[in-house]
Amino acid sequence: VTSEYTYLGVTISPKLSLRTHIEKRNKSAKNNINATWKEFLSKKEIGLKAKWNLFQSVCRAIQSYGAQVWGYSLFEEVDKLQRFFLKKILKLPSFTPTYAWMLVTGIENNYIYTLDLHLRYIIKTLFDYNDNRLPSKLTKLTIEKKSYWYKHIEKLANDVSTIHISECFSRENWERLRIDILTGLKRKERENNIQQATRSNRFYSKLNYKEPQTYFEINNNTTAVSYIFKARCDLIELNGTRFQTQRSRICSLCNRNETENILHFFASCPILPEIRYQYFKRTTITENDLIYILNNAKQNFKVIYLFIIDAIGYRKQLIDEFNY
Repeated sequence: VTSEYTYLGVTISPKLSLRTHIEKRNKSAKNNINATWKEFLSKKEIGLKAKWNLFQSVCRAIQSYGAQVWGYSLFEEVDKLQRFFLKKILKLPSFTPTYAWMLVTGIENNYIYTLDLHLRYIIKTLFDYNDNRLPSKLTKLTIEKKSYWYKHIEKLANDVSTIHISECFSRENWERLRIDILTGLKRKERENNIQQATRSNRFYSKLNYKEPQTYFEINNNTTAVSYIFKARCDLIELNGTRFQTQRSRICSLCNRNETENILHFFASCPILPEIRYQYFKRTTITENDLIYILNNAKQNFKVIYLFIIDAIGYRKQLIDEFNY
């Protein structure tokens, strides 16, 4: 008796569970991230787009092996790898909310990708394979018995689609169902993320998330994107962004006794007026001005990044010199 069995690269347990397979693929994909870290991923001169392309073409491909079979199932481990990569590449703190980085980057959960692979495979076995082929027979039998993956797809269709799976008899109907389900899941996921963001007491709850910033579509400096991301998500390493006592959240630079958060840092700290004027042409910034600047981060990309670099550097210099 064996505890697991591997066939064509897919590891299956006696109870037909694929969790062991997912865990093994995740480990292999993470090893590839670590193996390419020193010579590629950690290089500042290599653009973010190239690094993201590496993840998609290599790491995600390793992780998603066999998704044509298991892609309909939502495994938490699948999305953990993507979160691990993004936090590592952008140097984000471990407590970064998932909904925050998804809204800012426009990146979807990996489940959307694996589900698409699965649905495409179902369509292929139904309409491209000979009726005598085993995959075609199994697909049709699953539909007939309404078991296994059929129940999951039916539930998804009922939740987010206007098309019922029982109405799909042609390739055209199946393709419409696939697109409808994926579009519906993306819309539902984004609505849930926006709802969570607006309920937060952090500054990013006031920002506009109607359009994702899509930094991964342009070949930007990874460090610059990291700082822009942290600014929009209120994650810059200031006293007010840490989970500490009320006293420790006070600004280390000025004597106003105010919480050192993104608004105080960007807009009003009296120790940073020269740097603020250098980049924003004003010594103080209103809350509405800051919201506008961060909502248009792609247009103000260079200004925001250089301000943060100079202000954080000056802050560190003063703290080190005067032991604030």
